Amino acid sequence: MRRMLRRAAIGCGALLVLAASPLPAPLVLDRGTPVPTAPVWRAASASRPTVYLTFDAGNTTAENVGPLLDLLAAEEVSATFFITGRFALLHPGATRRIADGGFQLANHGFNHFHAEMLPAPVQLAELWWAEQAVGLVCGQTPARLYRPPHGGTDDRTESFLASRGFRTIMWTKNPNDWREDGSVTQEGILAAIEPLEDGDIVVFHLRNAATIEALAVLIPELRDAGFAFGVLDAEALLAPAG
Repeated sequence: MRRMLRRAAIGCGALLVLAASPLPAPLVLDRGTPVPTAPVWRAASASRPTVYLTFDAGNTTAENVGPLLDLLAAEEVSATFFITGRFALLHPGATRRIADGGFQLANHGFNHFHAEMLPAPVQLAELWWAEQAVGLVCGQTPARLYRPPHGGTDDRTESFLASRGFRTIMWTKNPNDWREDGSVTQEGILAAIEPLEDGDIVVFHLRNAATIEALAVLIPELRDAGFAFGVLDAEALLAPAG
């Protein structure tokens, strides 16, 4: 057991060093089936009005993960988590709990860098090492749906990553709940995202308990209004570009 833990620690350390460096992902592994270049801002209409909850796990602690997952499980709500490689390695227990809860895992890069400021090989390295980190921690490779940290993207980035099989996923509603200056409140979050419409993709973060408080109000309200909660359709979104 001790030997297994030592090997895992060495593996995590190696990933941290490599992902923080300018080294590209191994060329033999950078092949991917090209997907559509256009970023996704809104999900396609479903058979009933549907909202898509997404959560970005970037430069943050994991203290709010447990209460958030408890709420989503109690309400039987599905969601997509965009996870950085660093978050996965620094908070393996929280990452495994997200995966074990049946939530969709997706890619948020490794270091939470502004991807549009990076050369193409480093962009690819960021996403590839994030895949490896999440896979190492929870044994599940995230979908190649990519949420750019800080929303930082441009045509060059989207085109290059799409040519390697990564589809850029944006959002229609953002309550800016990443702030840690005391300005994030339940009321402010709800005011920023309501009213919601069919196909809305909402981006939340894990930094504030107010996010969970807002969701505890929002989820029953949306259900009463006839909304369902969906998971982004990775198979459709990653269909080969034609």
